[in-house]
Amino acid sequence: MSTRFEHPGWRDIVMNPARVGPYIDLFCGLAATGSRGLAGARFLKVAAAWMLALDKASLAILVNRYTALKETLEVDLAEHLRALMDAVLERQLARGLDPVETPGQFLLRRDDPDLARQLAENFMARTERHLGDAAWSETTRPDWTWTPDRKLRIGYVCSDLAVHPVGLSVRSLMLAHDKARFEIFLYDRTPRPDPVVAGPMHKGADHVRACLDLSPAALEEQVRADRIDILVDLSGAVIGRGDTVFSRPAAPVRVSMIGYPGSMGAGTVDYAIVDRDAVPKEFRSGYGESLIFMPRSFLPLDETFKIGEVGTSRAEIGLSEDGFVMAAFNRLDKVTLGTVRMWIACLQAIPKAVLWISTDDRTAIGSVESLVERTGLPRDRLLISPKVSVLEHARRHTLADVSLDPLGYNGGYTTALSLRCGVPVVSRPGRSFAWRMSAGMLRAVGLEDCVVETPAAYLDQVRRIAEDRDYAASLRGKLAPDKLFGVLGTRRYAAALEQAFLVIAEQKRQGQAPRDIVIDEARA
Repeated sequence: MSTRFEHPGWRDIVMNPARVGPYIDLFCGLAATGSRGLAGARFLKVAAAWMLALDKASLAILVNRYTALKETLEVDLAEHLRALMDAVLERQLARGLDPVETPGQFLLRRDDPDLARQLAENFMARTERHLGDAAWSETTRPDWTWTPDRKLRIGYVCSDLAVHPVGLSVRSLMLAHDKARFEIFLYDRTPRPDPVVAGPMHKGADHVRACLDLSPAALEEQVRADRIDILVDLSGAVIGRGDTVFSRPAAPVRVSMIGYPGSMGAGTVDYAIVDRDAVPKEFRSGYGESLIFMPRSFLPLDETFKIGEVGTSRAEIGLSEDGFVMAAFNRLDKVTLGTVRMWIACLQAIPKAVLWISTDDRTAIGSVESLVERTGLPRDRLLISPKVSVLEHARRHTLADVSLDPLGYNGGYTTALSLRCGVPVVSRPGRSFAWRMSAGMLRAVGLEDCVVETPAAYLDQVRRIAEDRDYAASLRGKLAPDKLFGVLGTRRYAAALEQAFLVIAEQKRQGQAPRDIVIDEARA
């Protein structure tokens, strides 16, 4: 690399790992300004190699910096940093190094199911090396088997029985199970349970174990003592925390469900719950585990959640009565540069359109205001509302005309809540489960038109909803609560889930290896 670099102290920046922050800023600055100087170009080309010389703590700073930029909607800078992260990850994997970036962090920025699976397998292999003999093993899993003359013991492990997408989705699941055939154990690891969410779960379970303070080893002992047949991870614990009860041979069968929309890696869990839209055949290679294909959606819609009287008008929150309101209520770290460009395109194409975002982050507010104003659009085409309670948010949500799914990591609970509020969602599926979560829900309720293949089709669909009132009304008509719950409600979901559990148990009883299970639509 040439020493004629137009930046004071550049050599110190790249040679000193303790100064990784200025290093990243330098990279982003050069990429953003399109530097074409010889030294600058060479710096960008070999940036990943220099980053590999840094320690893991420094690499963690890089990943966290990217996440922070996404959370504050500084998408331009995040996009430049993403290129650096891709190059670092590629070189790490090529050299057999352990990536710092977790599979979940990866899926927030990249749509590559096969690479996400590779990261998951790497992550879990590290965990197994750390655990040694305590890790999951075919030879050490419990050997008792189920027989049809006794109830099947299902153990759910959850850390999210609070105002959290998982807790809000499964809130009434325990109540919906058939207790004549299933004995339900709930292992509650929620740091601060919310009675509104945890109450129904505790009431519906046959046995509740409060186990936040239990170590993974102690929780394994409890699960073994309860003689659980199938242990279900609701919160994505397997992929995010290394040593957990799911890293250990606590039960004969392990299932991942809802908490992490991606592969746990071959050998980590036996089954993952998906739907046909979330994991179509052409992307099946992104999974090493067997799959349970739910008949409609991988996510249940809580039938006990009542919005009640809306009691909020557009005028009260600063919306015009005749405007076309586009809600963008997903987490901001899901928002990509492509998503922002789609927001702007919708605002430019629909004269009375208003983009509605909910955040309390002052930096994010400034970022989105700047992004809109840079296009020459007036500030009143944007509404930013503060965060409120789930119920108040739902009541506000009913005032929107359409919900805009990110062009990336899709909405899960956000999509379900939009539908519950009678608001159609426009979504463009990607390749990974996390980038396809909305499609199954939308197709299940008859909103096939809202599942599009290209950004151009996305814009066309939003415009059609804005310009054709009769068409928009027909979409909303499909979202009446009785129709919605009849398709996506928890009771139907639980029935399908129970089918899967019984098939798993029968496979296990007959000594068969796990294989994909497709739930019968007619029976679910």
